[in-house]
Amino acid sequence: MTLPDGLIADALKKNLLCSRLNDAQFTRISQSAVRVRLAENESLFEQGSPANRFYLVISGQVKLFRMSPAGTEKIIEIVTPGHSFAEALMFLDFPVYPVSASAL
Repeated sequence: MTLPDGLIADALKKNLLCSRLNDAQFTRISQSAVRVRLAENESLFEQGSPANRFYLVISGQVKLFRMSPAGTEKIIEIVTPGHSFAEALMFLDFPVYPVSASAL
């Protein structure tokens, strides 16, 4: 499903992280936003990979999980529409994703 750009801007404005930005800040953030569409079970990123962006779920769900040394999956969180994740990593000197993420 293709979402009109207005829906993406509306979703960003409703997100707590972006809701308090002034117009110039919001424009800068929204201009660097990239739409990512995933199929079910498709990976968004892997645990330990460089964290170069944060994400806002507009539709569907994203599973955040870790793999144990024994190879079993431990679900950390299911992220639903309107919620963002990985934003705190942007403030680290050398950020890496502490979990993997895939579409549900």
